[in-house]
Amino acid sequence: MGMPVRITVLDGTAPARAIIKAMSLLRHVDQIYSTYKTNSVISRINRGELALDELPAHVTYVLEQCEAWRQRSDGYFNVWFNGQLDPSGFVKGWAIGEVATLLRSLGHTRFLVEVGGDIQTAGLGPSGPWRIAITNPLVLNTAATFVFMNGGAVATSGTYERGLHIYNPKTGTLTREFMSLTVIGKDIASADAAATAAFSMGHAGLDWLMSQGFEALAIDDQGHGFRTRGFLAFEEPDAKRPF
Repeated sequence: MGMPVRITVLDGTAPARAIIKAMSLLRHVDQIYSTYKTNSVISRINRGELALDELPAHVTYVLEQCEAWRQRSDGYFNVWFNGQLDPSGFVKGWAIGEVATLLRSLGHTRFLVEVGGDIQTAGLGPSGPWRIAITNPLVLNTAATFVFMNGGAVATSGTYERGLHIYNPKTGTLTREFMSLTVIGKDIASADAAATAAFSMGHAGLDWLMSQGFEALAIDDQGHGFRTRGFLAFEEPDAKRPF
């Protein structure tokens, strides 16, 4: 998927075999949904070779979910831009969720799946809740904070690695209010889509996230941190935080 992938499985029999199956699933998703591969379904749609009523059922499902998020976010989550389809803002989280479903079907209840910084956890980590570092966008390879998860999901949208690339669909301009926005939710598909939508909203996105049942930490290029009310509950108690 053009991104680093990390899968950790702590229980069950044959965890290595489960990880191999999970990687195979991610490669299959990439072949279908990539915006870079010329033979992917998405590329063929964008070239006009496939109509929306000719799509495989799971692609139709993904696009239906994207439309649901467009409506839920009042248009701030939109996978269409200048007539081109790019469902990456939903597909990455959905793919991680599909891997989690696969691992559960194989009998695993303690695992972590990470693709490009977006994470789904299940059960406990090696020594308690999973301890997840949130990158400091001003000093890469350092942590802004740590959150602790036991079955939840963490998704981050940001500009600190790829530069400005997230558009406000209402204005057609690149969004630059935050350098990073981390969202905590129950499942990664929802957290990923919500992070993309809220990033496009700017500061108003934090109130929207709370109204949708998510917690979040946003960091701007001046080093200011903005937390939703419940985010602190996931952080390390009494830790020194740069934001």
